[in-house]
Amino acid sequence: MDAFVSRKRKRIEPEPEPKPATGATRILEHEPGTQHEEEPTEFKLALLASLHPNLDEATLLETLLAADGSVEQASDYLNQPRTTSPRKRSTPATVGYQSSLSSYRITPLDGNPAKKSSAVKKGRTLSLYSPEDIEAHTPCSIIHNFLPPKQADALLSQLLEETPTYKTLEFKLFDRVVVTRSTFAFYVNSLEEAEEQKTEYVYDGRKIEAS
Repeated sequence: MDAFVSRKRKRIEPEPEPKPATGATRILEHEPGTQHEEEPTEFKLALLASLHPNLDEATLLETLLAADGSVEQASDYLNQPRTTSPRKRSTPATVGYQSSLSSYRITPLDGNPAKKSSAVKKGRTLSLYSPEDIEAHTPCSIIHNFLPPKQADALLSQLLEETPTYKTLEFKLFDRVVVTRSTFAFYVNSLEEAEEQKTEYVYDGRKIEAS
């Protein structure tokens, strides 16, 4: 009995709590469509920058938008073979060319076409660097060299000769008359179309005046 009373209890050591995962591991282990929507964009960009330190922030942001905010999917996109070399983080002396997302051949790993998502975000400037980007994110298209070289040169020479006749545009902004620094002119094929432009069309709130 004395031995039982005097015997010391065994000390129970508390089990060590598991250490939280690092930021990159925590994001990449979450299921798609859940956690990546809750983390701020700056945090996701920091994760992508740590995984791809040779890419500039603009490329990382565009890729993140194309991946619907998923860091894991954006990283997979950037790991795919590229057709052009990405721009380094070093700041050049002059404005350089920003590579387009199309140069990364961004497609899902299963080979199916990627779902196009709008890159337009409220409060952010949308930067587009190639005709493919413009067609994907705007209702516009860029068509280069649609005129033969001789015809294009002749048209340019004619426009340069007529630029002194172009007019500035005046409009009201907050009850103040504002004059644009740029000049403009309308071109039509015939006098009938010129009269039609003056009587049936309105440009910037006023009738078109023919000189």
